Amino acid sequence: MATLNNNQIEDIIKAAHAQAIGADNIDNIELADVIEMGSSDNPHYKETFTGALEALIAKTYYTVTKDESGTIDPYFEDSDRFKQVVRFLSIDIPDVKENSAWQSFGNGEGQVSKIGTYDIFKPIVYARYYAHSDSWALPMTLTGEQWDVAFSNESELSAFTGMLWYAFDEKAQMHRKEMSYLNRNNFIASKLASQTADLTGLKLHAVNLVQLYVDKYGLADEGCTVDKFLTTQQALADGVRNIGLYRDYFKSPNKTFNNSPIPVACSESDMVLELISEFDSEINTVLNANTYHNEFVKLGSYNRVPFWQGVAKEDANDDIQKYDFDTVTTINVKTADGDTINKSGIIGLLVDKKAIMHTIKSERTPVKYFEIEDMTQIEYQARDMYMNNLDRNGIVFYLEDVAPVESDETEGE
Repeated sequence: MATLNNNQIEDIIKAAHAQAIGADNIDNIELADVIEMGSSDNPHYKETFTGALEALIAKTYYTVTKDESGTIDPYFEDSDRFKQVVRFLSIDIPDVKENSAWQSFGNGEGQVSKIGTYDIFKPIVYARYYAHSDSWALPMTLTGEQWDVAFSNESELSAFTGMLWYAFDEKAQMHRKEMSYLNRNNFIASKLASQTADLTGLKLHAVNLVQLYVDKYGLADEGCTVDKFLTTQQALADGVRNIGLYRDYFKSPNKTFNNSPIPVACSESDMVLELISEFDSEINTVLNANTYHNEFVKLGSYNRVPFWQGVAKEDANDDIQKYDFDTVTTINVKTADGDTINKSGIIGLLVDKKAIMHTIKSERTPVKYFEIEDMTQIEYQARDMYMNNLDRNGIVFYLEDVAPVESDETEGE
């Protein structure tokens, strides 16, 4: 949970007061001035100050929690950053050529422009939008008694502001997590749909770690179940090794893990790896428990997630929640393209964080004071922006039983 220090709270109060009275800055504003104005019978000031206070709390919240957002949601960006990367721009440039070829470096029909005696190569720019938006509102009600107590002294005014902060913080964190689940799960479902639709065999959007283990150790005759994979040290070590390898593959320009028409790379700083907690626990208990050199089976930094979409009810008629491997690793999503994906066994996602982004923008805070009821109604209104960009690198890791291959012992009889 994000917190404010006393100086931040005081600055917010002064800034809200400045907006309420139409002042240009807070340099000459004292908290005593705010208390004096707030304790007067001025409904207009109540509305303007409260609206400005809540708007500033929201703005400050998204500023001070930006550095902590990786623990809440690695895909959340402020609205300015979101605008910068919502359009995927890339340039298709010619290959490097030897010095003697400088005068004819253009290649491709329609890509060469002649300026004087020189052939100038014109780059191709790809611009793609993958954005969706939804509006929402967070209503709050303040009573006259709360207002009177808040403006009795500086300490109460700070506590009043802190109360609004914590109320907003609790709801905003919950909403941001819901945003993350929705956006990320749509991306996972889209990657699974892309893997199913790929008939070329050249793309890799999702991979079964059990199949990779069976192939590497020549276990086709006996196969391997998910339960056996999760309890076998060698299998888990192979799974960790493969996930680590894909992290390295992402760093090189490629068209394997994306739908881009040109090779795309992902820097280490933009890479996000999320693993289901149950799979991570198996790594720590089964794999690392008997490993003398844990550095050889470490994955580096990653986020643990308890589930992708939620947990099931043990019984439709009660509220008992069911936590098991199949439930926490399942998604049931209808993608933006209309594909319905219902799959269990998903244990991880490795992705360029610019492929999954969301932000909150178009904020406003209308306020209405009801004099008879002595009540102030606040409604923080905002618009969510979501983006999935399948032209950036991403791969889904899942576990699925691999059946044994039956040998044809009757051949030739």
